[in-house]
Amino acid sequence: MSACSLAANLNYRALLVGVSGYPGLDAKLQLEGPRNDVTRMRGVLLQRGVPAQNIAVLADGVPGAELPTRANILGQLDRLASTAKPNDYIVLHMAGHGSQQPVSPGSPFARDEPDGLFEIFLPRDVGAWQNLPGGKGGAVQNAIFDHEIRAAVDRMTATGAFVWGIFDSCHSATLVRSAGGSEEVRMRQVSPQDLGVPATAMDRATPRAPAGTAATPVAANRGAGGVAANRGGSAFFYAAQTSEPTPEMRLPAGHPKRTSHGLFSFVMMQALEGGAGMSYRQLSQYVLTRYGGMNEARVTPLFSGTALDSAVMGQDAATVRQWKLTDAKELTVGAGALADLEEGAVLAILPTPISGLSEAIGYVQVSRAELATARIEPVDYAGIPKKTDTELKAGTVGRLVQQAMKFSLSVGVDLQQCTRPCAFDAPLTRLRNAKPGEGVAGAQVQWVGPGQAADVRLTAIGDRLWLMPPTLSGQQACTLRPMALKAACDDQMERSLVSITLGPLASPGNAAQTIGRSLHAASRAANLMRIASALASSPTNGQVKTSVAITSKGGRRTAYVAGQVPRLEDGDKLLVTLENTGRVSVDVTALYLDSRYGITAMFPRGLGASNRLESAASDSFELEIHDDTLGLERLAVIAVEAEKQSERADFSYLAQPSLPSETVTRGGNEADGNALFRDAGFAEYATRGGRPAAVSARTGMQVFSWQVVR
Repeated sequence: MSACSLAANLNYRALLVGVSGYPGLDAKLQLEGPRNDVTRMRGVLLQRGVPAQNIAVLADGVPGAELPTRANILGQLDRLASTAKPNDYIVLHMAGHGSQQPVSPGSPFARDEPDGLFEIFLPRDVGAWQNLPGGKGGAVQNAIFDHEIRAAVDRMTATGAFVWGIFDSCHSATLVRSAGGSEEVRMRQVSPQDLGVPATAMDRATPRAPAGTAATPVAANRGAGGVAANRGGSAFFYAAQTSEPTPEMRLPAGHPKRTSHGLFSFVMMQALEGGAGMSYRQLSQYVLTRYGGMNEARVTPLFSGTALDSAVMGQDAATVRQWKLTDAKELTVGAGALADLEEGAVLAILPTPISGLSEAIGYVQVSRAELATARIEPVDYAGIPKKTDTELKAGTVGRLVQQAMKFSLSVGVDLQQCTRPCAFDAPLTRLRNAKPGEGVAGAQVQWVGPGQAADVRLTAIGDRLWLMPPTLSGQQACTLRPMALKAACDDQMERSLVSITLGPLASPGNAAQTIGRSLHAASRAANLMRIASALASSPTNGQVKTSVAITSKGGRRTAYVAGQVPRLEDGDKLLVTLENTGRVSVDVTALYLDSRYGITAMFPRGLGASNRLESAASDSFELEIHDDTLGLERLAVIAVEAEKQSERADFSYLAQPSLPSETVTRGGNEADGNALFRDAGFAEYATRGGRPAAVSARTGMQVFSWQVVR
């Protein structure tokens, strides 16, 4: 693939830290993904032209790398800070376990921790909690504190260097680890209890913690010790907020050769490996959108810094997604599932890497995607009849011209905590054994086995069946919260997740129908987000300018900041303005996606209303937040370039009500006869002939996310 050329005036340097093994921690806390994350990140940096000698790697299990101990990590940070210059561009990528510990009494950094807790990164040689003499609190042995990382970064930016910090670890002790859930999902989180932090110390530290505090290991150039830390620019990417874990998973999901990676690092690097030139803010939006496509609503990445609107790595030019043809008997290109190259994608075969599409020898379609390679086959495309393998081998590169999408919903089942005899056995067996077209109407469901990653996990707890997102398992997320908060936490579960209860007269058929309807709704909502991630770099997105203004119920007005996830409450309002800045007309649809798989059409306003924006035209609408659903919710804005003498493209019919937590009684509910018709709204994307269809370049999609809280 051809990469952007590095900015000529910048000196690129990187420190990549991956901690997978922890000799001092329990076996259940060992990780696999960090070593893979830093290895892949090193490849991305090399691909973009960063000199190998400028990339330092500290990771266990990576050939040639030094171990990621506390001394080595702080030593490398000090080396970068001591030698930083105004034209340096420094990448810091840290992957491993995170945790928290109480702020020590009298600590000079206490003012920076409103929740009374230090966020800590755990190096390979981390130990247990040790009490300090004289009753001055204690500390986790060899932990790296947030203020230690912050001080080093501030020294770098004070010289005028630019720092891009990527932190793929948890900073939370409040959610359940994935014990008893998927074997393919682990949390990069070590609770303070696992480190031996006394419960009394935690209790003393946290009474003043505001709900939902999102502390981060490196604040946006706050300054430390009087250092003027704002001369250089910065962008900080965090995998999760302090009240959340962050997962590592075997990825790409469903691929037979998948390996463990941090979900955050994996998604971010997919964009870096082949997307168009973008700003840090655009990259953050891409990550949030991809999380939505994976039905990941329990983890909210956080993005901050002083230069989020600058170009990633200083590379303004758009990259072209293309790869060399490999020297093999069959037609193959040197990229695959890791680069998001899926079965069904179409590539142009070109004679040189700088050839235009007008010089295309012919076109091919991906027939099989391995992790790093893809088998391709000739196809008829763009008016050019399909060529033979021999003719196409005269080309040197395959350039992506149409991405492919997968719209199946993988579903796992966990009935270990179901009340016995389990009433859900029979309806779920009925669904899993259904003939094609007779199971979940309008959705392509793939039932996965125990321990395998799934988009939705049907988890029975007592007499209720919950639709769980992929990183929440087995128990309610609030099980480990103090009992005083349990009632509020249970209420949040009720409002943010869907559950099904079977009445005494419910039949397996009625129960299967209700479960199937829920999975159908989940599939449609997830597919919308998958489309959005595929269209993240569409030219149409640049043509439609969407701005969002937030007005709190108290009257305070703020602008929505792209890439951030604001916390909104009941009664808050959003004013959404749509402006067509291009030269051609566009048809715009705005859909609100709530946490319970509801889809509400916000624009156009009502059945039959026009949603076409002519060149230079604008329109707006207002929406009010209600707390009948809680959690991560989104607004998806779809824009389609209008064709002459064509009907308007209006996706309002994709609307569906929020799923209730319901009890199935005798008689059940009739199947939704309009479901398959509504699914025709995916006509441009739906699977035909067993292969995913490609995404049109005429369509763009932007997504805005927020947390609805009480």
